[in-house]
Amino acid sequence: MLRRTSIIALSLGLILLTDQGVRAQVNTFSSSLAQGTTNSDCKGTNIPFNFHSAGDALVFDVFPTHKGTLKVKTRDCCVPGDIWRAGVSKNGPSFIGISNAGNGNTTTYTGPIIYPTWPGKWLVVVVNYDRGVDIFPAGLEVCFEGPVDVFGPRDLDD
Repeated sequence: MLRRTSIIALSLGLILLTDQGVRAQVNTFSSSLAQGTTNSDCKGTNIPFNFHSAGDALVFDVFPTHKGTLKVKTRDCCVPGDIWRAGVSKNGPSFIGISNAGNGNTTTYTGPIIYPTWPGKWLVVVVNYDRGVDIFPAGLEVCFEGPVDVFGPRDLDD
């Protein structure tokens, strides 16, 4: 756990020092199992992230390991009031089957999406800025709960 935390901190530190914002962060985790953290509020994988601008998006590939339910929710970070939207699709990032936005809370996850999972049926989760304070860079945390492995994030165009 200490090694995972150290790697995440090192990766995030390098990302925050670049002028490439989300692009640098997206490439850091690209096509690998997401290295999130756990906390009492998220009963799965928690991934902290910074957006460089309002037009950026995170794309995660989600692989269900069992039949069940995927729950995705977001929590604003740092400056209260930014609202983040997450969408889930089984057809790729250009089509969102279901989406929901949080409420800008920095203390609890909000805007949950609940989506059924089947083993071997890939899902795509897209997270983007919806509205709010409009001060960038801006941070958030994405929580993935359920019988899934989370890969990414990757570029929207990949």
